[in-house]
Amino acid sequence: MIQIAPGPDGPRLIVEVPANGLPVYLDNWAIINLAKHEPSRRRRFIDAVHAGAELLFSFANVVQLTGPKERSFDLVKRFLDALGPHWVPIGLTPFTVMEPNGLTSPETCVSPDLIEAYYRNRIACSSGKIISLDADFFCLGSVLDWVANSDVLPKRSAEFDELLRTVRDRREAYKRNPFLAQSFDPSKPASFAWFNLTKILIIESKSHQVKKGDGIDFCHAVMGSAFAKIAALDTTWKRRVEALPKPNGLARIYGPQELDQMVTDIELALKHLAATL
Repeated sequence: MIQIAPGPDGPRLIVEVPANGLPVYLDNWAIINLAKHEPSRRRRFIDAVHAGAELLFSFANVVQLTGPKERSFDLVKRFLDALGPHWVPIGLTPFTVMEPNGLTSPETCVSPDLIEAYYRNRIACSSGKIISLDADFFCLGSVLDWVANSDVLPKRSAEFDELLRTVRDRREAYKRNPFLAQSFDPSKPASFAWFNLTKILIIESKSHQVKKGDGIDFCHAVMGSAFAKIAALDTTWKRRVEALPKPNGLARIYGPQELDQMVTDIELALKHLAATL
């Protein structure tokens, strides 16, 4: 959740996931589906977010969310705005949040650069008018307006695709010298997901060619599985994450046919958390 607090030099930003919160990560298809379909499910998800769930959000989300145009774009914006300040800006990619000192939770992978840039952009867009630093100030839909006309993120997406192609090219080296899967270390969940998903990609590289957007999907899989408790990924990445060595402390993953169940499980998890307080 994003909040404003008084500081000695003026307002300061506070970004946190409460210890009793429920971090949720949504791949872009899930955000679009929740925004456009099944109004009752959308309402239940929004209510759950306001009841204690927190949406983990990175620029990896923004890359494709600025793709929908006109009515679809507006629906996504309205959905994100309805979440209020209950979102957490996390690192853009697993390549920038690998854990040299141990990143164990959403709080440790918060992206101060993202929220600071967002804050400054919102202030600049006020054109000198008096603005209210209330919950509405941090409506997430504004992020889409901010980057909709930028060409930086599509370039980054292409760069991630190219990184994945270098993984594919390691297949012959892997065949000569296979490496073992990494066991789960709760102090380094993203490293665990990144390393073992990379191994799966190398093994599958003979039958799977890297397509446009696969690099961003890899980012979704690592960040969502490592730092959320509940995550929605596409079918292929759900299969890959669920194939990682067990036991592990990764998120429970839901696919495209499981959004109803995901929302129900979020509601049940929140009730369980409330009962333990």
